[in-house]
Parts: sequence; structure tokens; C-alpha cells
Amino acid sequence: MIIVRLEGGLGNQMFQYALGKSLSHFQSNELKLDITSLLDNTNPEKVLRDYSLDIFNLKVDFASKEDLKIVLNKEYNFFERQKIKWLYGNKIPFFYKNEYYERELYKYDPYIFKSRKNVYITGYWQHPNYFSAIDKILINDFSFKNTNNEKFINLKNEILQSESVALNIRRADLVHNKNANEFMGVMPLSYYEQSIRHILKKKPNSKFFIFSDDLEWCKKSFKNLKNSYIVENDYYGYKFSDCLYLMSSCNNFIIPNSTFAWWAVWLNKNNERIIVQPRQWVRDNNIDTSGIVFKNAHLV
Repeated sequence: MIIVRLEGGLGNQMFQYALGKSLSHFQSNELKLDITSLLDNTNPEKVLRDYSLDIFNLKVDFASKEDLKIVLNKEYNFFERQKIKWLYGNKIPFFYKNEYYERELYKYDPYIFKSRKNVYITGYWQHPNYFSAIDKILINDFSFKNTNNEKFINLKNEILQSESVALNIRRADLVHNKNANEFMGVMPLSYYEQSIRHILKKKPNSKFFIFSDDLEWCKKSFKNLKNSYIVENDYYGYKFSDCLYLMSSCNNFIIPNSTFAWWAVWLNKNNERIIVQPRQWVRDNNIDTSGIVFKNAHLV
């Protein structure tokens, strides 16, 4: 049994599910999801997230307490906990018992495919090498549930029929959450201005569809951007499902350091698309984030 711990928002959950699905496929093993971390609201500094994969047409099993006992063998006793704390601090090492922790962010670790049949997996796994071999399976799993919203359908058709550019701006959590800001940083306005110029040089007839968690900032910052359209919140749908669907329907992309936006690009299969994304995904230049750079992407 493979149990994957879900953490973070929709984009992170998609990466975590994709790794679990890949392991499950190649090991012919059962996959279950542990959502207890999402339900835990005891940490006041934690950004609360919902289970969000229910926006897709995928079938999942959730790990029960009994499943966790089976995979983890047994509860750690007092002496084991003291040993772990003395040797490794508060974090259980990646190789301890049946638990496997991500060793390095954004770096592909093939060792996980040698993990035991019963394994509990914790991490973010933000590298396409974990699941590139099952792309067709994931495209099916990450298919959206149908919507009959007339406004949504009209906007989707407009996006499909134009030289559309998904211009995604992420600000809310990166501006207001100290830890997120210190680690990720916020893409400045100059990043988007430079990206827009690059797109217009290649495709002068582009129409920019602006998606953001801070629409007021966007309305002020892009008020002079010609041929643009602010996609208001009433288009975003259940758990932002329509937002992701609309973004993924665009022909070209300008994205920030956001896993949500990354998956919008991944879901799109236009071979002629232009992608602009940050050269460095996080503030720390010592962290190698090249693994999540799309092929032929323009880096700013």
C-alpha cells in the first residue's frame, strides 16, 4: 500500500498525487491519500487548505487509521521518539521504517521508486520526472468535471478563438504570509511587463486574460495594457476549478512562481504555445529549480 500525505493547495496536491499515481502504476500497488494534515487546524501559523482534487474526474481512496497502522507497522514508542529527536531533530529521516521523506526540494530523487511496497510518503515532489512516463494517465485523471455555466462557456470559447495569453499574478499569500514571502518572494511588476513585451514581439495580436488572487492590484497595474481582460472571481468556480480550466485553455502563458499556474501550462497541449516563467522559482539562488522549467520556455 502506498499512502501519500497531501499538503498545501491544489497545485501541491496535484504534484503529490502524480507521484503517488506513478509509484502505484509501476509497482502495481494500491494508492491511498492521507488528508489528516489538511484537516489539522491546530497550528495558528498554518495556511488552512481544503482537499481540492475533487474538482477532477478521478477516483481516490483515503487512508484510514487502520491503513496508517498497517503501513507504519506500529506507533513509535517513547524510546524510539527520543532516539529520533536526538539523531535527527523533529523530522524523521527519509529512510526510517516505511516512511519516505523528500530529501531535497525541486530535485528529482529516483531512489523513491525503490521504496518498499508499504510506504508512507511526505513531500512536495515538484519535478515532472516523477510522473512523465504516465502523462496520458494523469491527463485522464486531471480531467475537469463538466460545468453548464453559460458565462464560463462563453469566456472559454473566447479564449479558444483568440491568440489568448493566460497572465497569472500570484500575490495574496506571498504578500501577507511572512514565511511564504521569505521563501518564495513575490514576482515584481517588472517581471510581468518584460514578459508581456516578449509575448507581443512574437504574437502582436495577443489578448491577455488576467487571472489573480489580487484583482484590485491588477486593475491598477495593468490599466494601460491594451487588448486585456480581467477574469473576475465569479468565473473561478468551485475550489478554483473553472479558473484552472480557463487558464489551461489559453494558447500562451505568463506564469509566476506558482504550482497552480504550472499545472495550467502542463494541462495545455498546444505545441505552438509561448511560455514565460521565472528563471528562479524561490528567493534562494542556491536551490536548483531548473527541474520545473518547461521545454522551450522563455525565462525572465
